[in-house]
Parts: sequence; C-alpha cells; structure tokens
Amino acid sequence: MRVLLFSKPKRTTQATEHLLTAFRRHPDVTAVRLVNHKRRERFFTTWGAGRQIASQIRRFRPDLTLINNRDIRPEWIELCRQHGVTSCVYHEMVPEPPEAQFTVGSAVDFLYLAGVNQIEDFTRAGATRVRMLMRGCSRDNHYPLTEPVEEKWHSDVSFIGKPRRGIRNELIEAVAAHCNLRLWGEEWHLFGFRSEMNRVRAPEYRKICAGSKIMLGLNCGGGRTLEEIMSFSKYTSNRTRLTMGCGGFVLTNYNDGLEEVFTPGVHLDLYRSIDDCMEKIDYYLANPEERARIAKQGCELVRSSMTFDHFVAEVIKDAQSLESVGRR
Repeated sequence: MRVLLFSKPKRTTQATEHLLTAFRRHPDVTAVRLVNHKRRERFFTTWGAGRQIASQIRRFRPDLTLINNRDIRPEWIELCRQHGVTSCVYHEMVPEPPEAQFTVGSAVDFLYLAGVNQIEDFTRAGATRVRMLMRGCSRDNHYPLTEPVEEKWHSDVSFIGKPRRGIRNELIEAVAAHCNLRLWGEEWHLFGFRSEMNRVRAPEYRKICAGSKIMLGLNCGGGRTLEEIMSFSKYTSNRTRLTMGCGGFVLTNYNDGLEEVFTPGVHLDLYRSIDDCMEKIDYYLANPEERARIAKQGCELVRSSMTFDHFVAEVIKDAQSLESVGRR
C-alpha cells in the first residue's frame, strides 16, 4: 500500500512525524510520502505548487490518502480518489466548524472525528463514512521515565497548553491561587502568568509528567463554559493521551460518555466544576499511592490501545475494507 499524507509539520506536537513513523512500520505499507502544500506555495506560488502536487499524485498513485486537519486544497481530493481511498482526521472539537471542514469532510471516503457530537452534522453535509477515532500517543516518544528528574521539573500541579479566554483561564486562576501550579506553553505572560517553557516537545513532556504530582487537563475544544465543554460527547484533547502515555496522573474535566473511554478512578480522574477540581487536587496530593496506581493503569491502557500505530492501523483497515468491495 502506498500512502500519501497531507499535513503541516506540527513542530511542537510532532504529530505529523508520529503519523509518518506509524505508517512506515505498518506491514502493509510499502511507501509513504508527505505533502506540505503551504510550504510549497511559499516557494513556488499557489499555481506552481498546485501543478507540482497534482503531478506528484499522478506519479505516486496513492492507495490511501490521509488528510490531517484539512491540510489540502479540495481540488486534489478527487485526483487522489482516482487512485485509492481518501480519508481525513479532525483531531479537535469545534462547536461551529468552518465551511472548509465540511467541504473536505464530505469529499473523502472516511472522516474521523475526536468526538461523537458532530457525526450527524457531517453526515447531513454529505460525508458518507464518519466515526469517532482518536489519535493517540507515540509509542517511541511518549513513555514514563524510570529515573528521577531535576527539581526544575517538579510541581504539585502542571498544565501544558496555551491560555484561552473563558473557562480555561478561569480554572488556571483558581488553581494558581490554591496550590503550586506550573504552566508550560506560550502566551501565558499576556494574562499575567509565568510560563516555564514556551514549546514542549516529547523529551520535555516526559520530564514534566515525571516531576508533576497532578497533570491538569481541560478538554475545551472550542467551548467557552464548562457546561458546554462537558456536553462534547466522549471528546478528549490528544494532550490527555500524551500525558497518560508519559505516565502522568491526569485530572481533567468530565465529558458526556467519557467513562466509556476511560474509567474514572482507574485510568484518570474527572472533575465537574472548579470547586470539584480543587477538592480532587487536595485529595490526590494527600494520597500519592492512589495517584501512582491510577497513573500506571492509565499509561498501560493508552500505550496498549491508543497510540498513533493503533490509529493508523484502523485507517488502513477501513481503506482495505473499501477496496475489498470495489467501492470508492
């Protein structure tokens, strides 16, 4: 199987690199190519890059094309479909998706969403095969450290990510006033907070998880209030799975149906309000053994069933099922 991946580099999360690695080691994949059309357009103009990419598609003849978060021009999708199966993944929950997401999502053979809320919306827009399929952690880069880390990585509570007006900033303000909180990510200074590091890649991610007693999560997608966010059925930010893969103890918000994905008190724990979050922070800071047990079980679950390799295997399985019945 020849695979064509349309994606930008994703320098911080390295998600594109993780996808390429997972495709390359799948036993049914014989060749993988990456297309970053934005980069080509900067060097060759939109028209010149378009001709190059169309020519590459015809030469490579991909059996499977995966579009990471609509990183493609729609006119190339039909060209890819002439050679094989097309698929697209949207890894973040957006309450009101831009029209471009519906355009790409309805043009591909398979569309993968990070939650179940919008399956019906995309189906109405013309998408034919839509399901929830989460990306995961990298089995090579997201794993727990066995040796102690330096003091600079230690904290009671850590949060990795950028500020966002609404519930995220409200939660951070409350936690910062309550306990020893360290923030990791860009732009916190704009809201009066100090960030320990602007860009967190996998090596730093492992150390933060190893040094933090609690890794705070907030799967907000595009939601502004906790009530809205909790209605995003089964949705979690990929940060949740990265953190669990690195052995961090995750305390994040409840989402409708999330207990069908992760068992609270077994793989992670969940809060339903800011006050509930404060109470659980106090509880888990006072119970290190329980915290360690949950973190270990969460790590085992994610690394055994929620990696980029598992995601890629499902995408390939879908493509092969469509090829087997002769439908594209």
